[in-house]
Amino acid sequence: MTFPLGRQYPLRIAILPRPAAARLLVALLAVAAVIAVSPAFDAALGQDEQRCAATALGQLSDPTAALEASGRWSTADCESELRPGSEARHFEFEVAAAGRVRIELTSESADPYLYLFDSDGNRLADDDDGGQLLNARIERELEPGTYQIEATTVGGRARGAASFALTIGFVEGCEIIPLGTLQPGTDLAASGTWSHQTCGSRIVVAHPARNYLFQIPEPGRVRVDLTSKNGDPVLSMATPEGAVIGANDDGGIGNNARIEKFLPAGAYIVEATTYSRGGLQPLAADFELFIRLIDELDRQLLPAPKVEALVVPDRVIAGEPFTVHYRVGNVGGGDLHEVAPIVQVQGYGPGSTGGFIRQWFYNLAVTESAWSAGSSYHTGDVTASGSSETLAGVAAQEMTLNRPGRSWVLVALFVLDEERRGVSYHSVWKHIDVIDGATFGPLRVRVDDSTFEVTAQSDADGEVTRTVTDLADREAAVGILQRRQAVFAAGVRSVLLGGIFDRPAVSRLEELRTGTVPVPGDPDFPTGPTPDSVRAALARDYLMSVTESGLAGSHSAGLLIDPARVEDLVLVSAQNASLKYAALASSWRNLQSRLAGGAAISYAEALALLSQLRYAESVLAPLIDAGELVRSARTDDEGWDGAVEEQLSEFAREATCFGSVRGLAGMLALADGADPAAALDLDAELRLALPLFGYLVDNAQCSITEIDDENDQLLSTLGISPFQALQLPGYRFVSTAPADEPDPHRLRILVRVHEDGRVEHAVELANGRRILPQRRFLEADSQPGAQHSSSAVQLFGQSIGVIRSIRDAEGRILLSFLASDGAHIEPRARILPADASVGVWLRTSQIEVPPATPTLAAIG
Repeated sequence: MTFPLGRQYPLRIAILPRPAAARLLVALLAVAAVIAVSPAFDAALGQDEQRCAATALGQLSDPTAALEASGRWSTADCESELRPGSEARHFEFEVAAAGRVRIELTSESADPYLYLFDSDGNRLADDDDGGQLLNARIERELEPGTYQIEATTVGGRARGAASFALTIGFVEGCEIIPLGTLQPGTDLAASGTWSHQTCGSRIVVAHPARNYLFQIPEPGRVRVDLTSKNGDPVLSMATPEGAVIGANDDGGIGNNARIEKFLPAGAYIVEATTYSRGGLQPLAADFELFIRLIDELDRQLLPAPKVEALVVPDRVIAGEPFTVHYRVGNVGGGDLHEVAPIVQVQGYGPGSTGGFIRQWFYNLAVTESAWSAGSSYHTGDVTASGSSETLAGVAAQEMTLNRPGRSWVLVALFVLDEERRGVSYHSVWKHIDVIDGATFGPLRVRVDDSTFEVTAQSDADGEVTRTVTDLADREAAVGILQRRQAVFAAGVRSVLLGGIFDRPAVSRLEELRTGTVPVPGDPDFPTGPTPDSVRAALARDYLMSVTESGLAGSHSAGLLIDPARVEDLVLVSAQNASLKYAALASSWRNLQSRLAGGAAISYAEALALLSQLRYAESVLAPLIDAGELVRSARTDDEGWDGAVEEQLSEFAREATCFGSVRGLAGMLALADGADPAAALDLDAELRLALPLFGYLVDNAQCSITEIDDENDQLLSTLGISPFQALQLPGYRFVSTAPADEPDPHRLRILVRVHEDGRVEHAVELANGRRILPQRRFLEADSQPGAQHSSSAVQLFGQSIGVIRSIRDAEGRILLSFLASDGAHIEPRARILPADASVGVWLRTSQIEVPPATPTLAAIG
């Protein structure tokens, strides 16, 4: 729910961080205290200015009769005392007996604003939009006496003349409804309807409310539930003297409210209200109120599912996924399967414009063997307790926070009945500091013949500042290109090298390489970190392996292909991959050791490290895993139909992206001297003979397609844009293999505004195919002039460029396309208006984009 700033709304504390909830509750108590002791909220108006004559409306005495007036705001009569430039009319009325009075000011063509004063001119209240639509409403308890009203407008005289109507009357239904005495085993219940005409809340009057009174003869634990199918219930509890002792929103299931407290014997008032203001409330929202005594001894025998622990990093980088570990369990004395069949675990973070957004959830079945009394389940060692264990489905999750600064993560546990309705709810949260880039240093790096010191530090708002200093002359200015190279080298050392052996794919390679001796000499590794560089290395490996296996010659000679020989090919390729990885791991450890001794990392070493890491994770890892599958199948009596079948299925699932024949043809074109047609023909036969071979090639290609986003994410943490990365020496890939001149891609940029203000980007090819980059949103609060680049737009596994957008001072979005060769292309029609329709894809005029070929630069 989204509301204008500067207005009051009832308290919401259900899944807010507790300090924020506490502050809101303190504010609530303060409001109640002020209401209880003071009838006036504002200082008196200056008495030296002559007020325009007030029209006397008479005395308000009959509870069923109202005082009414109508009139017209002109553009040259009385001016408002409090809103200069706005026309005003003044009225006076008397209240004969104390009561709740409602004053409404309505207009069909103006935006009314209402002020209420006492007889001495002291302002008591004012309102804008408290009624329906733009109309104004004041509702409050008034003692007998004379009161004055100023009826004015928000728009001022510039909006022209307008008619209005004024109504003053007592409000019915504001009395406190007695429910009786609460006894064990017998609930007190009430039902009602919130509407625009319902009496306003005693705490925040713009919200419709009903008040109820109950007594408890003995001290006890009391639970109050307020539920509604189409409203958003909010509860508060107070003593008859007006002291607020409890408030809640969303403490029940879903949007429902719940207060549970141990109360001394006595009388208590419960206010049942709703989060929506009267003018924003549905025409009618029914609610039900239940008050019951809780037997604390019996409750201890019931199940009590809770989130027991939550572990997240203290600090994360904006836009980078991080792992959320937690522990859930049943801390109560009863088995959960006797109550409900389903448990749902959810993870929340803050939304881009406030509030909270669910980032993940999953359901777990409740059985007799799971979720019994005292059971506890952890996601990893960091959340394990002395009695907790693992449970299928309870797993660590990934989350992402995109806004720098102080943030939070919440994990909630819901218990659902057979109809997926909530039975109980529990949650825990933790604060996280979010920064907009990696922090490190000071670190020494070498660029060409110069040595620099690089630091990256964040401030309290999460903004990272990077400093590059020339150690030969600390006062000397550092060139832009050298600065980027230095930051790149320091970032690779800090972000990648330090924890390189803890990365999941590398850790797996470490497990499988035990006993492998590094291959002598320098293996043929990629020359750069871009997808085409790694794809070219894979193409060379592929052609060399197939040629050396003899299968290419056998196929040319017309011999049938034996699956066993394809298995041998996979095993040899896996062994070569192990040797290559051993060489890489040895060089990485040597680099770690040298840097630990105080040496500086060079830009060339950092570039090579990133290139080698992408190659190891995308190419070597699938090769070695495929070799393990072949060995498992050969040792199983059932071969590929045995226990290895499930592992093969998982390997096949990881190969479902761009592993098509067309994608393979593009990859083979990157290798010198290759005959793509012959290679594709042989590849088809090898896949038929051994499906694992096809999965292996496609798996590697799928992994390579993710390199663009991985590089983009790394560069973003270092403050380097994809376009700036193209200027880094050696970052581009240039092939020496000849290639035919391909046709350009004809496409349009698509853009769509979401309800939360974010702007989504995509492209649409001439054939109607739509491509959505992984990172494609311009945030609603992006500043004018700030440039946004999407992640890579990929076609058949290759990047053709990125979408660029800039918000101008008028709120418009200017669209363009940065092609993979560095060309900046601006469509003829490329401006998204500031008032563009929400939820509709809009298209630029058509542009021609050069395809991603081996001779073009790869976008990171």
